[in-house]
Order: sequence, then structure tokens, then C-alpha cells
Amino acid sequence: MLCSSTVLKGGVQKILEIMEVVEDQEIIANSCKIVRICLRDETIYDRMVLQFPSLGAILVDKMMKWNTSLPIIQESASALRNYVRKVEYAK
Repeated sequence: MLCSSTVLKGGVQKILEIMEVVEDQEIIANSCKIVRICLRDETIYDRMVLQFPSLGAILVDKMMKWNTSLPIIQESASALRNYVRKVEYAK
């Protein structure tokens, strides 16, 4: 059985890789949605933000690149809102 930190790192890492490689709007929007949902969970939030310090920049990059896609803008903005909800990570 894998520990939750290994699953978190491996699973989130795969989602971020998909966001970097894939050029499909629906897949990117759904990837942002997964990130958003993960960041909602208080037990995962701190570990996820510490393991992936560039997460906010990735979300902003997707918003800029896909600025005409409403689903990507909505999901990445919601994920970003969850990401910066703690002052120490809003830098």
C-alpha cells in the first residue's frame, strides 16, 4: 500500500505533466478542476503547495495561454483562488 504523500506527489505530478503537454481544452479544464478539488481538502493542501511551489504560476500560465476558453479560465481561476487562500502561499 502506498502512503498518501507518495500518491499525492505521483498523482498531482501526472496531472501537472498532462497540463503541460496536452493541447486539448477539455482535458486542461478538467486537470485544473482536479487541482482545485485537491486544494479544497485541508489535509492535502499544505503538502501539495509545498511539493509543487510553481503550482500558482502553472495555473496563471494556463489562463494566459487559453484566454479565450471559458472552462479553462473558470477552473484555473477557482483553483488559483483555493491556492492563495492562505496568506503565506499568496506571494
